[in-house]
Amino acid sequence: MVAMNKAMRRIMVFCWGGIGRAGLPLCCLALLTAGLTVSGCAVQPVSVPPRESGIQRAALTLLDEAEQALHAGDALKAEAYLERAIRIEPQNARVWHALARSKFQQGQYSQAIQMARKSNSCLPDRAMERNNWLLMEQAYQAMGDQEKAKNAHDRAFD
Repeated sequence: MVAMNKAMRRIMVFCWGGIGRAGLPLCCLALLTAGLTVSGCAVQPVSVPPRESGIQRAALTLLDEAEQALHAGDALKAEAYLERAIRIEPQNARVWHALARSKFQQGQYSQAIQMARKSNSCLPDRAMERNNWLLMEQAYQAMGDQEKAKNAHDRAFD
């Protein structure tokens, strides 16, 4: 701020000291340029969000591979990727949810329910919790337990 005041004073003295009215637009331009130049030096650095750690990137890569395998109908391949991702990030709700979907695709409904419950225990958001309850509803229906399916459905929309 002190440097800016000194620079502007010098320009003002120069402008008013001998140029007169004819040099007023030029003086204004010089003041503006000096102000922008000096104030540009005083700008606070922009905070950059922390980069993902290598561990997070590895787990996300495995999760992406698993999602592709699930979409292709290869639940066993997806499960292998997801088990590796869980060893890297055991509290990642998305990984547990994907593993629950994998178990569901394999017809392992009770395990799908367990994995969905685990995902709910490390929840990042309400949408994931709803998806887990809806998956549990489908698993209970597949197992023929309509009462638990209804309870899971109700929990999804609480």
